[in-house]
Amino acid sequence: MSTEAKEDDILDIDSSKEEIVVADDDDDDEDDNEDEKPKRAKKRPLRQSTIDETLFGRAACPVAKKPTKSLSITVKKTVVSKEDMNRLVAEKRSQGYGPVVAEATSCSNDEVRKMHQTLVAVNANRQSASVSSDKDAVEEVEVVAIEATAKEQLSHAGGSGKRAKDDESDSPDSIDMEMGADAASLLRTPQCSAQLPDLKAAEGHVVLVLVSSIDKAAPPQTFPSTTVDTTYGWLTGRNVRMPCSSENKYPSSNGTEIVDRWPMIQAALVGADSWQSSQDIEKAIISFNLRYKKSWSFDLLHRFFNNHLEKSLAERYMKTVVPAIARLALRLPELITQPLPLLRQGKSASITMSQEQAACLLANAFFCTFPSRNSSASILPSINFNTLYHGRRSNRSLQKLRCILHYFDRVLHSMPQGLLTFYRRCRDVFPDWAGSQKLLPRLHIDAGGMIEEGGIGMLQVDFANKYIGGGVLGHGCVQEEIRFLICPELIVGCLLTEELKENECLIMKGAEQYSEYSGYADSFQWTSDHVDDVPRDAWKRRETEIVGIDAVPFNRFAIQFTAHSILRELNKAFVGFYGDGQPPEHLSAIATGNWGCGAFGGDKELKSGPLFFFVKNSS
Repeated sequence: MSTEAKEDDILDIDSSKEEIVVADDDDDDEDDNEDEKPKRAKKRPLRQSTIDETLFGRAACPVAKKPTKSLSITVKKTVVSKEDMNRLVAEKRSQGYGPVVAEATSCSNDEVRKMHQTLVAVNANRQSASVSSDKDAVEEVEVVAIEATAKEQLSHAGGSGKRAKDDESDSPDSIDMEMGADAASLLRTPQCSAQLPDLKAAEGHVVLVLVSSIDKAAPPQTFPSTTVDTTYGWLTGRNVRMPCSSENKYPSSNGTEIVDRWPMIQAALVGADSWQSSQDIEKAIISFNLRYKKSWSFDLLHRFFNNHLEKSLAERYMKTVVPAIARLALRLPELITQPLPLLRQGKSASITMSQEQAACLLANAFFCTFPSRNSSASILPSINFNTLYHGRRSNRSLQKLRCILHYFDRVLHSMPQGLLTFYRRCRDVFPDWAGSQKLLPRLHIDAGGMIEEGGIGMLQVDFANKYIGGGVLGHGCVQEEIRFLICPELIVGCLLTEELKENECLIMKGAEQYSEYSGYADSFQWTSDHVDDVPRDAWKRRETEIVGIDAVPFNRFAIQFTAHSILRELNKAFVGFYGDGQPPEHLSAIATGNWGCGAFGGDKELKSGPLFFFVKNSS
C-alpha cells in the first residue's frame, strides 16, 4: 500500500500535554498496560515549551494582582542593530511593559540564536531601562522590521497543563510564541500527496470492503458478501478471535454444558429496545460473561446515566442510542465476513476497513462481547470496555464515556461513508547515524499549539504506549488516550495490534474527530461536538494520518543519555517517519511535540535530537 510518511519538513508543536503528565499510582495499573511508566513525584503542572521559556521571561513571570502589559516583538527580515532593539525595549519598559515575547520568521539558525542572546540580556535586566550584555549579544541580528505591540495580560503562576481554547487569553501562557520556518510553507496533504494506486487487496494488505462500492453515496459494501469461514480463522492464532466465530464457546447459564457463545450474545442484546436503565446493560453483559459476575463492577456506568448526564440526555441515550449500539453489534457477521488478521510483531502489514465496520467492532467492545485474546496479555492490549465501567478515577472515566457515547450518537444518526487504514510498519535497516552528513530540515516551533489543530494535513505523532491506546480503556488520560477518545475509531487499533517492538510503529489513516475537549489528565472534559471537515483521499479516507511511536520510559534520568538509549529513540523515530521511498516533494511535514517527556521521564532537549535529526536520513 502507499503510505505518505514524512521526510523533508517537520512541525514541532508543543501540545502542553505529554510533557506535563502528573504520574500517580493509578496510572501504573496493569489493566491500562501502563506498568512500564516510571513513578514520579507529583508537582504542579507548568506550561513548557520546546524552546526554553526562561529565555523569554515567561516561566519566571511574577504573580500579579492586576493586569500588566507584556511586550511582543515580531522579528522579520531586515538589518536592525541590537542597540535599536534595546532602545525600543527600554522605551516600552519605561511605560510599564512586562516580559518580552518574540516571534521570528525567515531567520536562519544563527539569526535565531543571536536573537535569543539579545532577549536573554533584555529579560535579565527587565527592571531597568538600559540593557547590558556580553559581546556575543551585541552582534547585529538580521531582521526585516521590529514591531512592538502592547497586549493586556493577566499574569499568574502555573497553568492548567493544557492550552484551553477560549478562556486563557488573560494568561501570559496564552501568548503565541512561534519561531523558525513559516508554518504555511510546510508541506501538507492533500496538496503534496502523490497519486494513490488503485485500492486492492494484496500480500500484506487486507481489504474488508468491495472496492467498487466506495464511490457510492452509502457506506461501502462488505467483501466478500457472505461469510466464507465461520470460524474466522480462530484456530490459526493469526486472527482476531471474533465474537461471532463458531469456535467461540462458553458454559451455558446453568453451567451444565458448553455452548456457542454468539447465540447467548444475540439473546442478551436483541431486547435492548425495552431496556429502562443502565442496570439492564449490566445484566445483558454479565449474561454472556458469567465468570466475571463477581469481579466486574459497573458502578461508574450507573453513575454516568443516573447522575452525570442531564436527565433528558440520559433518557435519550437509553431509549435510542444504546439500543442502536446493540443492533449495530449484532450486525457483526454481516459487516465482517472474512477473518480479521492481527497486525503481528515482526511483519509489516495493513488492514483497510470502512468506518461502519469500525463502528460495529467498537459496538461489540462496548458490550464486552470479545472473547479472551489469543495472545498473552503481555502482547495484545485489552479491547472490551468493562474497565471503563468500574468506579475508579471517576471523572476521567465519566468524561471518556461521554466521548464514546457521543461518537455512537453521531455515527448511528448518520453513518460515515469513508475508509480507515491501520498499517504496522517494521524495519530492520537503519541509517548510519554517526556518519550521517544530512542537515536539519526546516523547522517551525509553536509553544502554544495542539497537534490535532496545527498539524492538519501533516503526519501527526501519537505519543504511544507500546500497547497501542495505552490506558484509553482504563485510567490513562494523557496525549495518546485523549486523541483516541476524540477520534474513537483509533481504538480499533487496540483490537488489531500486538505490542510494538523497538523497530515498529503503527500508522492510522482516516480516523475522524467527533468531539471537542478541554483539560488534561484529571481535568479532561468533553465539551462539545466536532464536525470534521478534513478532505478525503482517493481511498475515501480522511487526510488525517497519525503515527504511533512509543518512547522508552526512564526510571533513572541519566540512562537516556547513553549511546544505546539515544540510538533506540533515533531508530524508533526513523521507523515512524520513514518515507517508504516517496520523493521528498510528496512527503508532508510532521507535527509532533515533547515525545516521552512526561511520565516517561524524557529530557526535552535531548529528545528533540531524534525528532529533528532523523528527517533528512529518512529518504
